[in-house]
Amino acid sequence: MTMVPLGANHPTAREYAELNLPGRFAGNRRLHRSIIESLRPGDNGQPAYEVASAEVLNWVQMVVRGLFAHHFERPLHRNWEPRVRHVTTAQEAEGTAIMESLVGPDPEAVHQNLGDGTVEYWGQRSHRLPYCSVWRFILFGGLEWSGDPEAPHETYSTIVCGTFRREIAPPVLEADERQDWTLRSS
Repeated sequence: MTMVPLGANHPTAREYAELNLPGRFAGNRRLHRSIIESLRPGDNGQPAYEVASAEVLNWVQMVVRGLFAHHFERPLHRNWEPRVRHVTTAQEAEGTAIMESLVGPDPEAVHQNLGDGTVEYWGQRSHRLPYCSVWRFILFGGLEWSGDPEAPHETYSTIVCGTFRREIAPPVLEADERQDWTLRSS
């Protein structure tokens, strides 16, 4: 997350980078060298550089666990896990609609815009399966990503994450996986 603001579309990204990156680079010479070696001009005039997107996606998984617990007042069940991926700009509307259809009708929904677009996210939780949720993130005012090894020429500005049952989970839902939290007393 140290490097993400360099390519951000957020209006305060440049100011943030100028204030914070010198100190972070001083404390992490390896990161600084890695960025300098991969830095090149981007297509849109912004600097382009390599970022380990797997690390960003792992960070999103961790964030989804925290947001799930925060917004829905319970930690994610042991049989459920977040799965995350980039959505190409061309697939954004369709991909978002598919993800949202997984939670079923009338889901419990949340939306937050933190730091005037620094991080904006939407989450929806199923009432049928209360650990089934979908999340959509836009970082730093619509930061564009590219370089997915499976689609190297595609660009991304949205990250989606769903919470799904683990493949190694028992085949039958446990009683506490079916409980509809909306029925609990206040």
